This record gives sequence, C-alpha cells and structure tokens, in this order.
Amino acid sequence: MKSPSRRPTFAPSSLLVALPLCLLGACAGSPTSSPPPSRPQPQTAPVAPPAQPVVTTAPDLAPVPPTATANASTGALLTNHGNGVTAIALPGQREGQSVVQVFVRAGADEARPGVAELAAETLVASSDASSGRRSLRQRVGELGGTLDVDVGPTGIWITARTPARSWQDVATAMLAAMRDPAESRPQIERLRDEYLDARGREIWSAPEAGAARAMMLGDAGTSAYVANLLDRDASEVRQFLAVQCVPARTILSVETDADTAAVQRALDALVTAANWRGSPVQAAAPAQPRPQRSGIYWAPSDGNGLASASLVIPVPDAADPRSADALVLLACLTLDGIGGRLERRLRERGLGHLQFRSQWQHAGLCSSLVLTTRCTPTEAKVLWQAYDEARQSLRATPPNASELELGLRRATLATRLRNASDAARLRERVGAVLRPATDPSVEQRLGELARSGGGDARTAIDAFLDLPTAMVVFGGQPPETLTAVTQFELLPPGALAKLVGAPVQAQAAAAFPWLAPSLEAIGGAELLRRTIGCRATLARRVGGVAATSETLEYRAPDQLSRRREILGSTIATDLTAKGASEALEATRVSLDSVETRRILREQARHPISLLAAYARGEIQFRPIAQRDIGGREVLVLEALGGGFERLRIHVDATSRLVRVVEVWETLESGLRAHVQESWSDYRSAGGLRAPFRCVTEIDDGSSRTETVYSSWEPLSRGP
Repeated sequence: MKSPSRRPTFAPSSLLVALPLCLLGACAGSPTSSPPPSRPQPQTAPVAPPAQPVVTTAPDLAPVPPTATANASTGALLTNHGNGVTAIALPGQREGQSVVQVFVRAGADEARPGVAELAAETLVASSDASSGRRSLRQRVGELGGTLDVDVGPTGIWITARTPARSWQDVATAMLAAMRDPAESRPQIERLRDEYLDARGREIWSAPEAGAARAMMLGDAGTSAYVANLLDRDASEVRQFLAVQCVPARTILSVETDADTAAVQRALDALVTAANWRGSPVQAAAPAQPRPQRSGIYWAPSDGNGLASASLVIPVPDAADPRSADALVLLACLTLDGIGGRLERRLRERGLGHLQFRSQWQHAGLCSSLVLTTRCTPTEAKVLWQAYDEARQSLRATPPNASELELGLRRATLATRLRNASDAARLRERVGAVLRPATDPSVEQRLGELARSGGGDARTAIDAFLDLPTAMVVFGGQPPETLTAVTQFELLPPGALAKLVGAPVQAQAAAAFPWLAPSLEAIGGAELLRRTIGCRATLARRVGGVAATSETLEYRAPDQLSRRREILGSTIATDLTAKGASEALEATRVSLDSVETRRILREQARHPISLLAAYARGEIQFRPIAQRDIGGREVLVLEALGGGFERLRIHVDATSRLVRVVEVWETLESGLRAHVQESWSDYRSAGGLRAPFRCVTEIDDGSSRTETVYSSWEPLSRGP
C-alpha cells in the first residue's frame, strides 16, 4: 500500500531549532460510483494551476463486502468493491471479441497541463524488471490484442480489444498496472522522452488532428501542447498516480459475448485477487478547466503556396443534454463539409470549389468535428468569415422543416461516426450505465426531436452559438487585413532536436543563440568568466514581515561565509572545502553534506552565478520553449549538468535578462520540492547588471519569501 503523499518541507539547520517555530518555518521555507463529469463551459480568464491535494484521514480502510446491482436499460451488471473499484460487465456486441476498459475519473483538468497524459503513458508502458512484470502494452500485444489510450479533461481511458478467450488475462494485467505503476525517476523520464518523440512525429505528419486534440485540452496550438509536456517533471507524474489513479477513482469494464452474470462473477474475482488496497481519502483541490478558446490560430511558413485550414467545431459530450441539439444544428450548418449553410455562403463568395475532409477527433468525452481543406491564405480568411456568417444566420433565420429533417438524419449518422471505435463505443456504454436512468441518450433525444419537429429551436441555437469554435491554419502567412490571429509554431523552438533524439552536444549548441545576448546584457562574456562569487548584504521577508538580515561572501564552488541576524541573535555559517559548520553564540555544530550542498546550490543558481558558469563552460543549457508568460515573451532553457537535478531559467526575450530560475530540490527526507525564484530590479554593480530583488515560492506558493539586496558586488579572479 502506498503511503499518503505529503507536501515536502525544508529541514532547518541544527542551530535554528532553538528559535521560535514561526520564524523557523519562515526562514527555512516549507516547501461511490458516479457519472463522469461534463466539461464546464468556456471561461475567458486564465486559470491558475491546481493546488496540491490535502490529505485527510480515511474513515475506514478495512475490507468492505462488495455490493452488486443490475442496470435494466443496458443489461449491465455492476459491482462496487470494498476497496473502491467499480466493476462492470456488459453484454458483448461482437462474437469472439472482448473489449476491456479502465476508466480513471481524473484527467487533464486535475493537474498541470501534460501531467495526466504522461501518467497514462506511465501506466501502460512501465514495467518492473525485478518482478518480471512486462508493460501493459506488451502484455496486451502478447495476448493478441490492441491497446488504445485516451486522455480528456475529466478522465483517462485505457482500452484493450482482445480475443474473447483472453479478457481475464487482460483485466488482470490492467489491475496490476494500476496497482504498481512505475515510481523510478529514470523510467518515468525515459517514458516521457519516448512519448514526446511519438507525439512530435504524429503532429509532424498530421498537424490538423494534433492541433484539434491540443485545443480540446485547452492549449493554443501544437507548440504549447508539446511545450507543456516538456515542462513536466517525474515528481508531478508520481504525485498524480498516487493521488488520482487509486481504486476509488477506477472503473473496470468488460464487454464480451459470454454470459453476463458469469463474466461479472469472474471479473469480481479478479478484482479481489489483485489485492489492490484502497488508499486514504484525498480531498483534492477543485478541477481547473482549460476550455477550448475561439478564434484563428495560424502556424505560418515561408512561401505563398497553399495552406491547410481546419475548422475545429466542438460538440458537447453524450452526458450533456445539449448534445443532440448541437449535432442537429451542426449538420444544418456544415452537413459534415458537403453542404449546409456554410456551403451556400462559400458559393456566394466564390469559394464553391473548396472541398473538405471531415473527421471526428476525441480527447476523452470531448469531441470535435474537424473540417480540413487546402486553400490560399486569402481564401482561409474568407472561409472564416463565411463560417461565422453561416453560424450567425442560425439565430437570424432558424432552420426550416426541410433543414431539420436532413439535419436529424445526418446527426444520427454523426453519432455513429463519433462512437465508431471500440474505445469510444464502450466509453459511451459505460457512461449510460453510470448516468441516472431518467437521462435520455443522444439517440433517444434525437428521436424526441424528430417527433417534436425540432424542439425549442431558439434555446438550442443560443446554446450552440455559445460553444467555442476555431480555425487552425498551417502554412503561408496570415493576410495583413486579418486581425486577432494567434500565431504559433508547429513545435516549440529548440524542442525538435530533443524530439528526434539529437545528441546533447547539438542541444547545447542550439542554446547559444539564445544565451549569447544574455551574456552581453549582463556585462559581457569576458567579465562573467572572471566572476567567481559575490559579497552581499540582504534582508528576507516572509509574508511582508521581516525575518532575517544577512551578510554573506560566496566563492564558487564550495566557500561561503554568512552571518544572519534573527531576533537579536547572530548565526554564523562557514563553509569551506575542509568542512562546514554553524555557530550560535558559543555553540558550534557541524553541518551534514545534504544541508551544505543545499546552501551552496542556493548561491550557485543566482542568475549571475549561472551565466558566469555558462561563460566558463562549466554548465550547458538546452532550449525548451518560447512562450508568453504574463504578457512577457520568455525563452525557457534547461540546464545540462552543473550539479542540479533539474534547473530551468526563463530569459526575457526583449531585455535578455534572467527573470526566473526554477529548480527541483531533493530534501533530506528524500522528498522533492519545486522552488521558483523570480528575479527583478536589475542594477549596475561592479561592471555587471545584477538583480537586487528575488521572490522565492516553494510548491506553487505554499511558502513565499522576498529577498531584497541593499548591496551586491561581484568577486573576480585575475585575467
């Protein structure tokens, strides 16, 4: 059984224990089955990353007898097991074939962007050499099956299609993968790199599908999507697996052509035999939706040839009562790219020759119709205008009886196409089992609309026009007269080398054009090469209250002399190559290696120290992404070596000054904390431009410290 996750805290040095606990924390820093939820409606304001979950005591983890129920409308049998797992057996629809599916009721909205996808990949691709357990993907292949993984805003679905005789072996392998996910940092990082490579190649070969999926997950294009995956750390994946991928959030379903009651008994026995213990209840922070945004998104390229333009039109999931109405109105609007009001508007504008390829793209319960055509950039502009006019015409002139009749027929076909795959079909069937019996299915709602002649058209049209819609263009340049265009790159700058497995030397070389201007902005590469430390006076404030005043002298790599004034007491810290100690009045104690390295790393990651080490060739960086953060364009680079587990810097693309340093620190307890230092107030100091203010946040704001320098001067060695 996995132990509950706890927020890591920094251990104070020995002599601080005697001081009041309030300043000690300040100075040291402290670092039952239900239907899947429908995605909330679009929001315009940016949403902050979700907070870490709060661990509460489980009321009772003792085994609880399972409870079984039957669903008359679907023919399914359902068992709620004592450990929290819900097991569902459904009648098969294809002779000789079984479909086994795990549904985890936690998706992209429950974590930082990219974490849920990497967690899902870890579940299916990790293995355990010590026990001989092969990965779930390997095991399903050995049993003659195929595996599908889908991550949406509200859940993760892992689906295996297998011969009917093998479903029990597949279900056993799925339970084992959920019970014993990889926790090794090297394995998770390897899986992340392999997943990035696969995703990058998919986007390169089919950018339209990649863009549609990225937008359903809330990303503004493929570049932002890949950058988010690159940004994620193994500790975030482990945290998601420990908190979200637990029995109480897991539904295991089997669809096979055998007797349903016998299948349910066998399935219940497998869940019991898996010995997957229920975890303590974790009261996670509310989900933070990242809905698709409306507008035009353009990935430009050189040349004036044809571009690929795709309309991305989302439709509410089957659990949403608006889904059937939206499918009918979508058919009236586009007829899946072969007619409708859009075609009439295009003919009026001289673009009747455009031909569309239609496909349904999924991200869990979210689905979008993607209509793609080849056209010139100017024609893409007209396409967007014609599409907007066609949408608005629904409100001005609601569909007539003929349009509704055709739309109903097309919507019925679209429902089948949307659920054409085994994974999507079983996902929908399980949703029907979990939903209240009074909620009509999409097919039932379409039947009601047909009998009523279209229902309340005005209300349905208003709801449909409130849905976000977007056009994504790859190639060419946006026309100058086209306003409000969000431009993006197919893949993040500098990331392509990593995606195709370029050697470290090539990645480091790719960072030079980004960092060379930073060296000059700070004071020049030659002066930085000679800078080996600093002498400074500073004050730290926690929560706006003064905590310490300090003087220090640091010489890289292992010498530091520091004096801290706290509540009238002076703590002297001295680090040399021969030893490390700390003294309070007449008492002196030795510092262990963990605390010594932590103190030295704090100075080594100062922006001047990092750039000086880079200028001397002691540390290298590789480019990760280029993005807009808080209205400021920044370049994100990751350190290669330098004694840090994982360190990144954010460089202002305009001033070329280092604005943020983020690092993952391993604490004495073995837990890891995310530390982010935001640097500002750059001033001239000894020929360099040095930051005089730093705000340090641990684990997304669980601890916040402000450091203000009253003096700072570089220490240099001779030429």
